Amino acid sequence: FNAKRQSDLLLNKIDRLTNQFLESTKEMRESSKLAAAADRAMEGQGLELGAWGTLGDIDVPMGQTKGLLGSVDNAIVQKQRQQKKKQQQQDDTDFNNDAATQQANRILIVADESKDPIAKKLLPRLTKQLQSTIAGLEVEVLKPSTTMPLGGNNAACVVLFLPSLSTNPKSPLLDRLLRRTMLPGGQVSQPPTQLVAISTLGTERTNKFPYSMQNLIGRPLDQRREYEEAIIRIIQQRYDEPFLDYTIIKLGEITDTTSKEDFSFMPGDVLDGTTSLETATEVLMQAVAFQPDARNATLSVVGNLPNEITLPEWDDLFLKLAGPELFRTTVSSDSDDDSDLEQKFRQLSEYLGEWATLLSKSQKLITPIRAERSPVSPPSLAVKQRAGVRLLFQATQTGKNYMSKDEERAREDETGGKYNSSNNKQSNNGKKQKNSREGGVEVFVEITHQNELRVRARRCNMADETVVKELSEESILSRLQESLAAFQKNYQS
Repeated sequence: FNAKRQSDLLLNKIDRLTNQFLESTKEMRESSKLAAAADRAMEGQGLELGAWGTLGDIDVPMGQTKGLLGSVDNAIVQKQRQQKKKQQQQDDTDFNNDAATQQANRILIVADESKDPIAKKLLPRLTKQLQSTIAGLEVEVLKPSTTMPLGGNNAACVVLFLPSLSTNPKSPLLDRLLRRTMLPGGQVSQPPTQLVAISTLGTERTNKFPYSMQNLIGRPLDQRREYEEAIIRIIQQRYDEPFLDYTIIKLGEITDTTSKEDFSFMPGDVLDGTTSLETATEVLMQAVAFQPDARNATLSVVGNLPNEITLPEWDDLFLKLAGPELFRTTVSSDSDDDSDLEQKFRQLSEYLGEWATLLSKSQKLITPIRAERSPVSPPSLAVKQRAGVRLLFQATQTGKNYMSKDEERAREDETGGKYNSSNNKQSNNGKKQKNSREGGVEVFVEITHQNELRVRARRCNMADETVVKELSEESILSRLQESLAAFQKNYQS
């Protein structure tokens, strides 16, 4: 009875201190979703092998490891706690030192080599490479049929081979891995804060050949897609500690020898073909420990890696996941002279700024837009110089904003006055509603470290509930390509 009472008191104390901490950091947490936070924080900071540099204005040390295992936001919070340790009250100090354990330098892999051909080929090589690259790393492999340890044995990262899983996503597997629990000595476990799901191509294209055929018996692709969606849903619904990141990596059939396809790396589920064993291993290594843009993203990869790929080239590949990227093209250059490249960069930046302003006023798009300059970005390992413009979609009375007459009458009753359907951002009581993120397209002009002048476009101003406006995006990209063709013609003439 006394032991149970002490345990309850400790958990109550943890909950009280956690609530205090969450309240004091609410603004920081709400603004630090990984996709945006990692992109903003890492640009210009540099990335040496084994160091993530500055995240959220906090220098995050890697300790004895190379790379970062676990959530980025979690690393930021842990560093902030260390910095404030001397100023904390005694209760907080006791909580940080005694009640909660630190995540172990451990990766937990859930796979069944006897049932999963991808795991059979990839797991031995991946395990060996992880341990040789990340100093002091422990790798634990469990079959899905095993009862999963509560809290994932304090592992920082869990790698799930989805083709190995035959259970429903509603099974207790994920719940047990992510659940906080008591440990011997009165400590509280720190569940994993990073989920990496290894899946297969075609889980989002089961209505197309050949994936429709692969999905006929037992619906394996549908089941993997259900797990992918369950993982994303868990991350989207988590607003408190511990922070949690995910990465979904979709591979083709693993080949021991050279793949028939050239190397290709893209966001989402858009590629077809086989994936060489070396390619799968190297991409997984980068995604697990070294690439901020791989967090909270889905990617697909096929083919064979080039003979040698440098760290800046890896950064440039994973840059496609930020947004994600919608368009990329290299603008031809008449000269390798730096001054000519700088001049063309400035000309193209101003040209696209004027183009964006005119487009926003033309009213030729399905969805109205507002143009604004992108924040200034310092240099990074992938890009020497960058300028950009954002085309932000504006709210309309369509889609999720549409209201029927009955819904308008109900809103009138709620607001106590006539509801203005043409401007639902402000009701008659004078209180403004919070502006929702409607999405947008951000266009960059960049000079790479290979002295190439290029233009990229990516999604921006996105939230979990934002509806993707594909037709408007396609219209903007089409007009962008026409404008680039006109610029190059005028510049070369």
